[in-house]
Amino acid sequence: MLKNDVLAHQATVETVNKAGNELLESSAGDDASSLRNRLEKLNSCWESVLQKTEEREQQLQSTLQQVGELPRGYPPRSGVLPRVRFPLRFQGGRS
Repeated sequence: MLKNDVLAHQATVETVNKAGNELLESSAGDDASSLRNRLEKLNSCWESVLQKTEEREQQLQSTLQQVGELPRGYPPRSGVLPRVRFPLRFQGGRS
């Protein structure tokens, strides 16, 4: 679910890149340089978001697998869900 939420913004990033590249073709000098730098930063940040999303998905899958391996009737550890939800809430994700 987290990955789908993040990937829903892929089209927006692609649209901004396309528009930015079109502007670069008609821009010169400092304007073009500034715009190019901003597009590079956008793409770098987007790649970071994608990477962190993948890492978080793997952590969540691992945690779910561990919880699924608990014997039936085993009292759940009260700290499992808060540890999973806490980083999401403070890193800009949904909780």
